[in-house]
Amino acid sequence: AQKELGEEKEKIYNTGDIWRNDLAKLISYNRKDVELIYKINEHCKTINIFDDIRRFSGVRNLLDCFSSSKIHETKMMKKFRNMVFPNKPPFREKTEETMIKGGFCREPVPGLYSNVICIDATSLYPSIIYTFNLSTEMCSDDGIQINRIKVKQEPKGIMPQMINELIELKNDLKRKVKGTGQSVSDKMFAIKCFINSFYGINAMTSFRLYNKEIAENITFLGREITQKCSELVEQKFGYKVLYNDTDSLFIELKDDKNRVEIGKQIEEFLDKEI
Repeated sequence: AQKELGEEKEKIYNTGDIWRNDLAKLISYNRKDVELIYKINEHCKTINIFDDIRRFSGVRNLLDCFSSSKIHETKMMKKFRNMVFPNKPPFREKTEETMIKGGFCREPVPGLYSNVICIDATSLYPSIIYTFNLSTEMCSDDGIQINRIKVKQEPKGIMPQMINELIELKNDLKRKVKGTGQSVSDKMFAIKCFINSFYGINAMTSFRLYNKEIAENITFLGREITQKCSELVEQKFGYKVLYNDTDSLFIELKDDKNRVEIGKQIEEFLDKEI
């Protein structure tokens, strides 16, 4: 409340004493909590965002939106009604066997740096899933070798199709409100949350299409792309990449002139090369 609204809760330290001795103060305390929750939701559109996720996925209530596997499995089984999916596997605690190597992080040299710009890849993991057709049912000896498994590139698999549908929905929303002054930021954020959770469910042992090799391929390709981008920037432009974190490059420029323009040049170059 303090961060979002600049307001604070009423201060009560012993609700038992207040209950016995000052019921009006306790009522005021609870009323203020409810008012703050209402105002936070109006400001942040939290319920709207979860309701959009509920409608995009087809789950029945807002509580279901807290389960990534539930929203993805519901959407998946409604979209692909003609397919028979495996039973949901039982929940398993994380073990060494299920652990997956994550994104590439370059250890920075401690120090104070000037003229640093940050460039990151838009939706890196969902883009990898779509581009390389990474979906469990597409694993086949007829496919192309990606890391340690072979994956068919045609037709598009379940996960790439779901990602593409959400991207098209996002682009359609942008087209509809362009020039109208309408805001669809809550809907766009809901779609972004949905899209960005595609990697996580592939690594979730209780997901119906869980496949450790697919999840490992997503992070493997992410590491390869991020490291390749860093190499290209240093070779082409002569700038030093100070730090990487999964999908981002922190680049030290030689001077502070035209930082925005240089950043755009680097982005355009990487878009063509990668």
